[in-house]
Amino acid sequence: MSRLERASSRVNASVKNEKDLKKKDNLNQKQNSSGSLIQGKVEKGNGNEAFKKKFDLNALVHKESTPRRLKCFSDLLEEYQPEQLCRRCGGCVTYCKSMKYDAIEFDVNGYPSFSEKTRCIECGICYAICSANELLNEKIRGMVSWEEPSGRVMSAGIYKASDSELQKKDIKSGALTALLLHMMDAGFIDGVIVPCEHNKKKSPVIAYNSEDILNLSDRINNPTLGSMLYGFQPNLSDEHAVEKKSTTSSNGSKRLGFVGKPCQVLSLRKMEYLGLMPSEHFSIKIGVFCSEGSNSRGMNACQNCTDYYAEYADISVSDYSIRGEMLAMVSRTSLGNMAILSASQNALQHWNAVH
Repeated sequence: MSRLERASSRVNASVKNEKDLKKKDNLNQKQNSSGSLIQGKVEKGNGNEAFKKKFDLNALVHKESTPRRLKCFSDLLEEYQPEQLCRRCGGCVTYCKSMKYDAIEFDVNGYPSFSEKTRCIECGICYAICSANELLNEKIRGMVSWEEPSGRVMSAGIYKASDSELQKKDIKSGALTALLLHMMDAGFIDGVIVPCEHNKKKSPVIAYNSEDILNLSDRINNPTLGSMLYGFQPNLSDEHAVEKKSTTSSNGSKRLGFVGKPCQVLSLRKMEYLGLMPSEHFSIKIGVFCSEGSNSRGMNACQNCTDYYAEYADISVSDYSIRGEMLAMVSRTSLGNMAILSASQNALQHWNAVH
């Protein structure tokens, strides 16, 4: 090789190295810029510092794409709905509507879908609070002191209402209704919200007083999947009309009891962990057992679920009657245990309770 050829070769190698360095710098700048965009979307879309501090954004990021982006509702549709893995708990719709984004809604089959795709800000929160994934499950287990094999058990027993008239009126011995009536009379809650299907709408009903709870006892004992949005009040039939009242306590905060399915309780716990609306308005979370997973006709999502006993609730209640006149109740947190012990003094009769 001549001297000229050797010189030319060194120049070409130098130019190539310089180009490689520039490509690397540009790639680093893009990645840093993408990270800033991710943080910016969370700050603008949510405005909640707890979300940034408590949640590892890397778990929500598509690492293969350039630039990186948060997993959002489009990814929920792609990953969970084709195989019917979406549990239809309503967590994503509940949060989106509570923040007035109104980007998603329920379709005719009860699955979340885009109502207005351009309104989605791709904040990634709907993906984080989805009950079908396990992104935050370990955090939630730590928060509620979950224990093997099926959640923490502080007390357990079988109960029925002490009031004989309530036993006759209620389809399941009045135990859950009696517990809620006691909590309302004691000033522990100002209302009860129950997801249910009413007039083919996946909207919750809200009971604001003792009469409302009695009128809605059938729905309270049989919550369904759907929206958990506290602010919506559907029009009930005349005989079950619920007068809309304020649920604001003396200190200005709303105190609602929530009764729903295990997957709904899990989604609410994720909202609570991240400090998101509307979880702060639910004073106590009661989960009704779900036997859909053992039903061969159940959705794939239900058959793949492992939480049939509302393991993340404050109180778990059986969805079936024992000997036709009692319900099993399990307190899983100190809050739930206090509520059951207090109600046991006069509102509930119990057998074989373990304390």
